[in-house]
Amino acid sequence: MPEFASLESQEVREYWEHEAQEFMPWIASEIRAEDVSELED
Repeated sequence: MPEFASLESQEVREYWEHEAQEFMPWIASEIRAEDVSELED
């Protein structure tokens, strides 16, 4: 999975062809990781 380091227009379908199967699990894991790090602070 690529790292997005800047705010530039991207063709997201290059990274996640199917939103429900690819994007949603990815964003859910990112949100869970953020929640855990907030609890650790």
